[in-house]
Amino acid sequence: MKRRPLKKVGEILIEKGLISLEQLTKGLAEQKKHGTSLGSSLVRLGFIEYKKLEALLSEELDKVQNKKIGEILLEAKVISAAQLADALKIQKIGGKLIGEILVEGGFISAQQLFDALSTQFDVKSVDLDNFLFKNQVVTLLPLESARELKAIPLSIVGERMLVALNEPFNRTLVQKVEAIVKILVEPVFAPMDMLVRAIDREFAVGVPEEEIRVDEKAVSTAENRRDSAQKIIDMLLSRAVNEGASFVHLEPAASGLTVRLRVDGRLESHSPVPEEMTQEVVDDLKEGAKLFVNNRRIIQSGYFSRKFEGQETNFKLSTFPVLTGFDTYREKMTIKMLNREGGLDKLEDLGFYAANFERYAALLEEKSGVIFLAGVADSGITTTLYASLRRLKRDLLNIATIERSIDAFIPGITQTQVDMVKGYSFKEGLRSALLDDADVLMVSEVEDGETANLLFQAALSGRLILSSVHAHDLGSLFKLLKEFAIEPLALSTSLKGVLLQKLVRRICSGCREVFYPADDVLETMRLRPHTPFFRGRGCQACNFTGYKGRVALFELLLPDEAIKSAIASGASGGEISRAAVGAGMATLRMDGLKKVLEGITTIEQVLGNLVHKE
Repeated sequence: MKRRPLKKVGEILIEKGLISLEQLTKGLAEQKKHGTSLGSSLVRLGFIEYKKLEALLSEELDKVQNKKIGEILLEAKVISAAQLADALKIQKIGGKLIGEILVEGGFISAQQLFDALSTQFDVKSVDLDNFLFKNQVVTLLPLESARELKAIPLSIVGERMLVALNEPFNRTLVQKVEAIVKILVEPVFAPMDMLVRAIDREFAVGVPEEEIRVDEKAVSTAENRRDSAQKIIDMLLSRAVNEGASFVHLEPAASGLTVRLRVDGRLESHSPVPEEMTQEVVDDLKEGAKLFVNNRRIIQSGYFSRKFEGQETNFKLSTFPVLTGFDTYREKMTIKMLNREGGLDKLEDLGFYAANFERYAALLEEKSGVIFLAGVADSGITTTLYASLRRLKRDLLNIATIERSIDAFIPGITQTQVDMVKGYSFKEGLRSALLDDADVLMVSEVEDGETANLLFQAALSGRLILSSVHAHDLGSLFKLLKEFAIEPLALSTSLKGVLLQKLVRRICSGCREVFYPADDVLETMRLRPHTPFFRGRGCQACNFTGYKGRVALFELLLPDEAIKSAIASGASGGEISRAAVGAGMATLRMDGLKKVLEGITTIEQVLGNLVHKE
């Protein structure tokens, strides 16, 4: 494999004999933990003095900066010597940059120039023309400074800010940006023409283009205000779809509506809806979802759809009345993204390993009994429930659902939604189900003891019941069922299985790389020395976070006779959980560690999301 023309800091220090391999490994672990540069991590650990490191990097930097772009492209075999010679002749006449001449002459593409320079500088690169900027990040660097330094902030990841620069290895330039933004800066390479365009575009009239702006003249009439509101909504929803958000939150504020998107489980702030357009945006959304527009003091929910790039996307809108003064009601709006393109809809796509998949698939073939799906909020349970129903769906089965909120419609299945205003609750739905001829019944959640007992009655009458319970682990699940006063004998007889799950972020496949944790770190996890781990280096595809999408961790309990006996005797949740592990059940931690070693997620995600003892 060809070496990069520019050596990495670790390689240079090892070759100069300034640090040992063991110190490098520890420095890399520190770098991953704090998100700072390797050099800073080594200084923090006391392995090298800052002045010595600075002098060494300055020496290497001089070598790099003395190399011309033409030489870099030639070394990378992107162009031939003849093409370079022709470009140099043109440069003498017109005075343009050599890279610009090569692109305009058709010798290389802009992307080839991009990639070659990115490799040379050993930094990430970004296509600013197709980058989704966030106003609250961009404006951390004032317009005057952005134009002077030819720099524009991209995102904040951990304790550092990613900033696009044309000279990513110009330490003086990086330090100037750091002095202004008051945070460590990681430079990202971008061509000069893209930088200029991005600065002009994002800071246009002092406000980024992606920020929601309103022309005062355009909103002078009711019709124009309505058009402006629809444009704002389309912009918000389009961004949510493009970023893979699961929710959009619009919350009342003094300056209008704050906008936050939930992406991969984390909330991200975006440009607010201006105060002068707040009511039009709220009313337009409510009208589209067929809600009572003028009633602002009740909770409402409804559905609407929009088309983006020819793909129809469905949304669920929920409104909540909130007080912003002693007698001033406004509405908080939550938009849930439903059948987004690429959404998981098959059981085999959810992240099961083969053994657990086969066991769970077999569990769904039971003729009667209760199957619980357990987890905390936003752990993917609804997705798994719908995937389970799709697998069960066949002409020979009558399948019905009782749901708090229908998130997807499945042909061939009877779906109902609770409506407390009209007196249709989970309890009423279950009482009706006891008189119905359903073979399989999905109850989206168990909310109280009466519902839980009715659910087990339905199971004892010969139906297969799928339902969910909010629980961190098996111990808390069985503790909750005991609080619901479920008879231990009925529980041991009817409970066929429990699928516990949690979501973790998936490493971005576009920038995944191998690294080797320090041996003492591996020892704490009972892993062999030099075990390779994986992480996302950060790229444009994942917004430089290193993660893109999420994957589920699973723990499947299938009670054997010993566990059934323990349940019937009233054993505690902890005792049942330990018995299951002793019988060979793979825990969430085991499932997560396997996904870590296979490069699907990171150890930080697994350990950070499993805060409760198993």
